[in-house]
Amino acid sequence: MINSEGFLNSIKIPTLLGLAILFIGLGGAVFLVNQNQIFQSHAAPLISPENITITNITDSQASISWETNQETPGFVRFGTSSNFTQTATDTRDMNGPQNHKIHFVNLTNLSPNTTYYFKINSGANYYPLTNSLQFTTSASFTTSGTLPIIGEIINSKGQPPLESLITLDIPGAQALSTISKGSGSFISPLADIRSTDLSQPFSWPKNG
Repeated sequence: MINSEGFLNSIKIPTLLGLAILFIGLGGAVFLVNQNQIFQSHAAPLISPENITITNITDSQASISWETNQETPGFVRFGTSSNFTQTATDTRDMNGPQNHKIHFVNLTNLSPNTTYYFKINSGANYYPLTNSLQFTTSASFTTSGTLPIIGEIINSKGQPPLESLITLDIPGAQALSTISKGSGSFISPLADIRSTDLSQPFSWPKNG
């Protein structure tokens, strides 16, 4: 857990299933993305993504999150080869570019059982500098109908942090995460949750 200024300490929040929910709070930078074009008025500094995490993998989507130690632009280029034919921006940037230190991107409309390659653009520079990162989607499964986890994050002063990444650690299940809203509220869907190796739907304990 990062304990520098601007980050919140980790806590545990009890839920019906006894899930451990960890969170980190942060702040933001400005960028413009138009398909595969990036427009900037001046050269950006080298700002390497840290703590890159791939979560929420299903047959049709995946989430990629990372942190930067400065407020900086961030988005993902991805595809089924190193040509990276698609671009995805932060989930909170629906109404235009926003500033972030915690970055959270959902890749959607993916194909089942397919390997995807990606790079992160941070401050107009692509990372990793060589090669690329990758993940493989799962097979298609019938959704479980499990209700989502809905909650709210507040700091020691009773205020919502500017940004929070919430991760769910469920024994035997895949890695899950979500990003909070400015109000501190969050929602984490559980209907498509898979086993750790993504080979089958996750089976909830019968006494949960």
